[in-house]
Amino acid sequence: PYTAEVVASRFWGQTFTTWVEDLHTQIQLGFSGARIVGIIGLGLMVSAISGLYLWWEELKSPRPPFEKGVLGGISHRLRQAFTLHHKEGLRRFAHDFHGLLGLVSALILLLLAFTGFHLAFPKIIETLAGASGMGHGEDGPAIRSTAAHNNRPVSLAEAVVIARGLFPHAEIRRVATPAGEDGTYRVNLRRPGEVNIRHPVTLVWIDRWSGQIRDVRNPNKFTPGQTLVSSLWPLHTGEYFGPLGRLSWFFAGLTPLLFYITGLVQWLIKRGVMEDRKLDWSGLHSLWINADEAMRRQLPLMMKLLKHWGLWAWTQVRRWVEKLAKDM
Repeated sequence: PYTAEVVASRFWGQTFTTWVEDLHTQIQLGFSGARIVGIIGLGLMVSAISGLYLWWEELKSPRPPFEKGVLGGISHRLRQAFTLHHKEGLRRFAHDFHGLLGLVSALILLLLAFTGFHLAFPKIIETLAGASGMGHGEDGPAIRSTAAHNNRPVSLAEAVVIARGLFPHAEIRRVATPAGEDGTYRVNLRRPGEVNIRHPVTLVWIDRWSGQIRDVRNPNKFTPGQTLVSSLWPLHTGEYFGPLGRLSWFFAGLTPLLFYITGLVQWLIKRGVMEDRKLDWSGLHSLWINADEAMRRQLPLMMKLLKHWGLWAWTQVRRWVEKLAKDM
């Protein structure tokens, strides 16, 4: 800010992270790629729902006489679902693992697919929810500066101060500078407790000539439809549920690969391309014993690290709670 020297620059698609994100959202094909990804998400929803249906129908097997009534039937099916027959050959194990994996991840995958589809086709849910222009990545309404042009336009720092006057406890996330003579400053802030962490939806538009606040987007005043649309992104990334949610979403994102592998194994065995065979778990048992011994040897060091990082984490949590209480 003092020398006007460019100290760093990051452009979309020129960093590894943005390249991967573009691959994920548009498969490097722009607008058409986003539509293809949305259709794939729709296919994932169909696959998950049909898989759950087939799993439920398959479990309609005879049950023990002591398991009577609806609850008995549900108990019988769940016990079957959570049983891995690891001694009955590769095909049966792949079948059981495929079903178990689908059961524990189906809801997350459905949510990921549903939100991903609507992120690719935002106009559908925006129209249904009455929240036009509020989709992820959209700039919102085209708000213009209406004050008379002068030789003392509002500076970026002044625009930030004006925006923070409305939300004094919010953090500044982004500032879009005016585009053209009639453009406005668009200040993006994140208020305490807002579920959108990376892309919050609190916005203030400021006239570039007078500093007048032209419009405000306040999540606390959203309609249910607007809240739904603005929540699609944090629901899709898992940040809606905090760090644990993001970690769960990460592992859930790996499950489709396991579905395809276990499904392919079953299909190949059924077609006679691959031979069904017994599984040898002795190597895994030895690996577990070695890992257990290694863990026991490193236990004292791990306890020291846990104590050190535990104290650090507790300090950070306490500071965060105190800051949150002060902001409220």
